[in-house]
Amino acid sequence: ERGNRGCAFINAAVELVQAQDEPARQIVRRHKEWWQTLLRDLARNAGAKNPESLAEDLLLLIEGVNARVLITGNSSSVASARKIAGLLLRESQSER
Repeated sequence: ERGNRGCAFINAAVELVQAQDEPARQIVRRHKEWWQTLLRDLARNAGAKNPESLAEDLLLLIEGVNARVLITGNSSSVASARKIAGLLLRESQSER
């Protein structure tokens, strides 16, 4: 979509490569950890057998679709990501 620049935190991390940038990189890490925690809690509430693993998968999916939309300029990948997220959730609920 026009104006989409992806995840501001990932964009910042790409630019923060010097040793003196470490405090800013910690902010980026904390933001991603916040997302991981949120997704883990949501996965647990949804009945996932392994909420930590599902959260990791979902965060990777979210970051991937953000990058895809940024690169292609087309948000149609979001529908595919939703479908994949549903499959991951159903699979995680049936794990033994």
